[in-house]
Amino acid sequence: MNIWILATLIGVIAMAFGPVMMLQPSRAERRQADLRNRAMKRGIKVSIGALPRQATDLDAPEQMAIYRLPKHHTRVPERRWLLVRAAYDHEQHFLQRWAWQDSGRPDPAEMDCLEQCVPELPTSVLGIGADSDGWYCYWTESREAGELEQLCEMLTALSKAHAGL
Repeated sequence: MNIWILATLIGVIAMAFGPVMMLQPSRAERRQADLRNRAMKRGIKVSIGALPRQATDLDAPEQMAIYRLPKHHTRVPERRWLLVRAAYDHEQHFLQRWAWQDSGRPDPAEMDCLEQCVPELPTSVLGIGADSDGWYCYWTESREAGELEQLCEMLTALSKAHAGL
């Protein structure tokens, strides 16, 4: 009889703590939260969104993180532009692999900065842009060390290039 009481007690405890343990964030969720917290400490805001659909997309783009360096009063981009990683290389693309969305383009200083930074970007970066809220990139938040710092440096460089610093 004592074994049945012990087994019942263990079962009740497992049923009580099982759901609580399932509510704990996974290792990947903790890593993602840490990554986003580190970005926020560097002045980067993180939101979720999807890249605009391209002509070569068969399915609607999935939601991903958008890392944004907010505008500063003297550094508001005068125009809106977006550069996305294309599915294929083409001579009309920017640096062979990046396609412009719509008609907006960066100013000459931003363009120079892009020509230097974009070839070094990890494949986890799928888009780079600017609008009235600042500079941003679409990023799949890979696990590679140093990518967050690389993105922060690029966004800061674009801001400084636009401001003429």
